[in-house]
Amino acid sequence: MSDILAPIVFVYGHEKEALSFWTFATLMKKLERNFRVDQSGIHAQLEELRLLTEQSDPELAEYFRSHDPNYYSCFRWILVQLKRELPFQDVLRLWEVLWLEHLGDNFQIYIVVGLLRLHRRNLLRLGGFDDLVRYINEMSMRIDIDGAIEDAIKLFNRVGPLSVAERESEDQEVQGLPP
Repeated sequence: MSDILAPIVFVYGHEKEALSFWTFATLMKKLERNFRVDQSGIHAQLEELRLLTEQSDPELAEYFRSHDPNYYSCFRWILVQLKRELPFQDVLRLWEVLWLEHLGDNFQIYIVVGLLRLHRRNLLRLGGFDDLVRYINEMSMRIDIDGAIEDAIKLFNRVGPLSVAERESEDQEVQGLPP
């Protein structure tokens, strides 16, 4: 949880502990699905990632279907909203975009698709799963977050949001519940 708390404390400072606490508590309610014991929330978001990749770049989606059909290589990105992948100032900028929820409460998925699309040429040249994970891990601290945000906004404007009904149905399917 320190990954999530650190930027909040930085922004508010130590003098405003109560504000930091309530901001953190509110954010954890928003992100709770990322930290479920059964990982159903993360799996639902990985499924959203698969669907958006298929809509935006069928060739890249085919690569993932062959080498990482569950998109596990992107798990860490989604878990803490790219906190471990970006320089601190970029994290603050990205999180401000995400927390505004101007383009929906799952805009981080569009950001991840934007990152994959920015690196598609290199990704498509990779071998199997191990090469893919290595490449994605090596992207850490070298991500063009502005380019990913720009691509994510264009993608959102082109395909629109996934409907809440679709997302709730997918969450239930991942949890093994009837839709």
